[in-house]
Amino acid sequence: MGRELAECASELDLELNKIGRILGTRWVSSSLKTVTAVWYSYQALYSQFKKAQEDVKNRTTSERAMFRGLIKRLTSTQFLSDLAIMYDILAELSMVSECLQNRQTTVVYADKLIRRSIAFFECVKEKPGTKSLGAKRAAIEGNFCGVPLTSSSKITAINPQ
Repeated sequence: MGRELAECASELDLELNKIGRILGTRWVSSSLKTVTAVWYSYQALYSQFKKAQEDVKNRTTSERAMFRGLIKRLTSTQFLSDLAIMYDILAELSMVSECLQNRQTTVVYADKLIRRSIAFFECVKEKPGTKSLGAKRAAIEGNFCGVPLTSSSKITAINPQ
């Protein structure tokens, strides 16, 4: 499937980001890479899932059903909202994590970073982050990166509060 996804991204003239693994002490950074890859490869993922769902010749009925479910999940406004919230939060956590792992970071500077991050998280409860605003705009417009979005009553979005 990785080769097919890369071909699909190439067809759409998109740069496909490498999806990292969640390993060791750098899990925040790995998670951010994964969320970033899904965010920026959204159209390629949709196209690949759509192509696989319609591939009667090479896919079984259960495989096509699985891709239909993936499309349903991917194109839900709730999924996009969750992805955006995770992007905003993980970007902040990744920055703090990387700074705290730096050997030149002092305790005073670490304290300042942590306090700034706490203020950021408190602010995000009231005012959405950059990606969350983009997801809200996309939900209103009914599409994200040219992919049609739908709302699903079966999928519950993360409560940003």
